[in-house]
Amino acid sequence: VHELSVQFGLPLDAAWIAREQARLYAEHEADVLPIADVVAFARDVASRAPVSVASGSLRGAVERTLTLIGARDLFSVLVTPEDVVHGKPAPD
Repeated sequence: VHELSVQFGLPLDAAWIAREQARLYAEHEADVLPIADVVAFARDVASRAPVSVASGSLRGAVERTLTLIGARDLFSVLVTPEDVVHGKPAPD
């Protein structure tokens, strides 16, 4: 947010944007639908080998989303920003 503020010369409030993003995500989280072909692919691969998810989202959001689409059981490993020292844009 800071970089965008500087780039566009706009006074952006990072804390407000973070709160608003979290509020909007929570408001629409239940509307998430699985992409059938992606879930089928993950199921196929998971039947033969361990499968993981690496995400820039917080662990709770990843867990909830995977659970909502019926795919949490497919992924034995989740890697989120809480698990690394350096996240985006230069992840570990």
